[in-house]
Amino acid sequence: MTTKIDKKRKEEGSLSANKCNRFPKASPLMMHVNQLRRAVENRKKQLIQALRDHSAVPDTERLNAWTLSELEREWSNYQRSMHKEIG
Repeated sequence: MTTKIDKKRKEEGSLSANKCNRFPKASPLMMHVNQLRRAVENRKKQLIQALRDHSAVPDTERLNAWTLSELEREWSNYQRSMHKEIG
C-alpha cells in the first residue's frame, strides 16, 4: 500500500519504485556497537578454540558461557603454567 508521503517522495525522486524507506538506517553509534560486539565474539571464538586445542580446560562444553574476561584470564593462566614448565 502506497501512502501519500511515499507518493510525494517518489515524485521528488527520493523513493524509487523498488526501495522502501520504512526502516531507518543504522546510526553510526549502532554500527560502532555492532563492530565491538563482533570483535568480542570473534576474540571469544579464538580463545575457546585455543583452549580446546591445548586441552587447557577439562570441561570445554562450558566455555561458550564464559565472558571474554574469563576466557582471557584462563588463557593467560595456561600460558604462564606452560612457561613455568619449560623454564
